[in-house]
Amino acid sequence: MTDTRMAGGRKIVVLAHCMLNQNTKPDRRARFAGAVQPVLDVLAEEGLGIFQLPCPEIGFAGPWRFSQVIQQYDTPRYRDHCRNLAVGTVDQLEHCLRPMDEGEDYRVAVVGVEGSPSCGITKVGRSTAWRGFPGAVAFDGRYPVGDGMGIFMREFHREIERRQLRTPPVFGLGLDIPDLDVATLAAEFRSRLRAVFGEPTP
Repeated sequence: MTDTRMAGGRKIVVLAHCMLNQNTKPDRRARFAGAVQPVLDVLAEEGLGIFQLPCPEIGFAGPWRFSQVIQQYDTPRYRDHCRNLAVGTVDQLEHCLRPMDEGEDYRVAVVGVEGSPSCGITKVGRSTAWRGFPGAVAFDGRYPVGDGMGIFMREFHREIERRQLRTPPVFGLGLDIPDLDVATLAAEFRSRLRAVFGEPTP
């Protein structure tokens, strides 16, 4: 029997958890009822495998948490929590990230959520004024975003480096950026994937 994975090139996209399950987002932060449908549609059309990362925030602070920024999550306990999740995650992905000269032929990309204090790639929730009791901060309804990599993503990449595995290409989609134009999400995602994997195999 022919292994269709070989024909497809063993291409895997490692996705931030909430792209497949928006129910893990804080209240009023989800953009879709369930999964991020444009992301699913593109992955299916491009013939790519999916690996879902764990959500570090839901396990640490639960579903009733407030939207927090990186200054609130960047504590020794939360870093330890993310590190432990990263170890288990890389355990599952290690065979996909071994050097090509060891016979592994997987191609992997990691996709985070820009604006997330945990899973952002180049942008995170960031504000020194975001503190105190709910309603104490005067803001215009926009979640504050600044430069940086999310805490879980930092620990995830450190674990990959610690094991001397291949560092996969990584990029983020701006699902936690206030000005995201959802109508352009599918086209942006497809373009970024093809920059990594090339055109899909017919």
